Amino acid sequence: MAGEGIHVEKTVELARKVIAAGGTVIMDANGTGFGQSHSRFNKNGEGKVQDALEIPTGYTKEGYSVRGNLQNGTTGTS
Repeated sequence: MAGEGIHVEKTVELARKVIAAGGTVIMDANGTGFGQSHSRFNKNGEGKVQDALEIPTGYTKEGYSVRGNLQNGTTGTS
């Protein structure tokens, strides 16, 4: 995991492999609030991973961002 900026590059690499293989990567909801991708707790870890993976392909009904296979998510914006 890319917590606190540790292993960001490796996490991005593995996420890209999952997506390329047809899998799904589900991450925190976009935003700066508590528990979101770019909160003060996540901006150096998950926020950087999400930035590297670029635009989500969709979102779950709970608002989590989805990259790759949308079987477990919905299209549109959060």
